[in-house]
Amino acid sequence: MKKNTILSAFILSLLFTVITPTVDTYAAPLSLQSVASAKNQSTVMPMSDMIIWRYKTVNGKTYRRKYNCTKKVYIGKWELAP
Repeated sequence: MKKNTILSAFILSLLFTVITPTVDTYAAPLSLQSVASAKNQSTVMPMSDMIIWRYKTVNGKTYRRKYNCTKKVYIGKWELAP
């Protein structure tokens, strides 16, 4: 009796996974206008700032400071480079 119940539950669970439709079948198709406008975009917007180190030498000592290339501003103070 237990084996039949377990086997029935297993078969039912397989049927439900096979019968259940996927999300793709319900997805709305893209219009041709939205696809064409997506292809015409040629610019890429960076999502984060590009930050580099800037160096200078004063009296034989090398100093460094972070520089934001995107906003063109320095970040922090000059520090002795390691």
